[in-house]
Amino acid sequence: MKMNKLFTAILVVIGFTQIKAQNSNSLSSSPYSLYGLGLENPLSTGKNDGLGYAGLAMTSANSLNLLNPASLGGINQHSLFYNIGFKLESKYLEQNRDSEHITSGNFSNLALGMAINNRSGIALSLMPKTDVGYEVSGLYSPIEGSSELFETEAEGNGGLNNFMLSYGYALTDKLRFGANASLLFGEITETQFNYIQSNILYIADENDYSGFRFGAGLQYDLSKSISLGLTAKTPVSLSGSQTRTISQYYADDEIVAGIVEENEVDNFDLPLELGFGLQLKLMDGFDVLADYKRHFWSSTNQSDALGKFTDQDFFNLGFSFSPLPNSNPLIYANHLEYRAGAYYDSGNLEINDQKISKYGLSLGIGFPLNKQDKSMINLSYSYGTQGNINNGLIKENFHLLSLNFSFEDLIFVTRKFN
Repeated sequence: MKMNKLFTAILVVIGFTQIKAQNSNSLSSSPYSLYGLGLENPLSTGKNDGLGYAGLAMTSANSLNLLNPASLGGINQHSLFYNIGFKLESKYLEQNRDSEHITSGNFSNLALGMAINNRSGIALSLMPKTDVGYEVSGLYSPIEGSSELFETEAEGNGGLNNFMLSYGYALTDKLRFGANASLLFGEITETQFNYIQSNILYIADENDYSGFRFGAGLQYDLSKSISLGLTAKTPVSLSGSQTRTISQYYADDEIVAGIVEENEVDNFDLPLELGFGLQLKLMDGFDVLADYKRHFWSSTNQSDALGKFTDQDFFNLGFSFSPLPNSNPLIYANHLEYRAGAYYDSGNLEINDQKISKYGLSLGIGFPLNKQDKSMINLSYSYGTQGNINNGLIKENFHLLSLNFSFEDLIFVTRKFN
């Protein structure tokens, strides 16, 4: 018990130090993270990654599920869950005849959840909400008043963090309600090197965004084998500020001039988000989960320099199978949980009348650590594609490996010794 509590404290320290780490070590390696405030992070806690990111109707009885705060109303009375996750991603980028291979990895989530009583639970979590990580070179623009061109190289990193407090309560044995509050914050750094004849113009922008967001959810058990889930997140306008550094490097006399400016930037609006989920328990140990979510980006009336934001649809499908409870408990393989899933993201950005969609398949497996609690190591693999090579766009083929350590402690339990 003391070792578990010590481990919990270590996880908390690691997680909070990663707030700054995200700003310097990007979690993304996608050129599409150039748009907006970066790419949405699909990863969650525990087993959801191997289920095609589905789980709006799944409770937190066996593992912490933060996709729907109502799930905390089903957490076992004496359970304390803590999770920490990491990811490793390998991407192959294609554009016309050019190709590139990029690998990135980092922390992906940290969460702590516990039962308050036999009808309610609470959770605290920290995870990246968006990821920015791109490098662009070979951009040529005309020099004003001249027929000559200058070259630009640009790169960006950082993203938004989501620090969230969630609460769930079981109104009845079948109906659960939940709510959450999120502090969204983070820094996105963008730098440019403009090569103008023999001179270099350097521009570095540090853009900080922050804001609060609220959400709610419901779960209802139609029967012992059918459960429904609903979620909603409010729109929010994130306030921003910018620190800009401008330097001019002159090759001939090596004079360097620097200017630092504090600027206001436009607020960035996040839209209303709605979700619906279904869970079917077809037989002992075999579950099917299906989710649909819609993000109403069109209502924000925002556009990017190269495209416009459009409504975004998500479809998630997951399958989970465990040989227990009817198999031989002495065989370790019978305690494993096997998972598979598929997902589709229509994308929220339209470039040249084409939406940047994403789809993929996932496989996962859960390795239980002991028989006394629900502690488990969750490993998942996902393969997918984003974008295409039409009209000068970029196609990404990616392999994503995620590792989640999910531990359970039993609290407020009086141990008996014979």
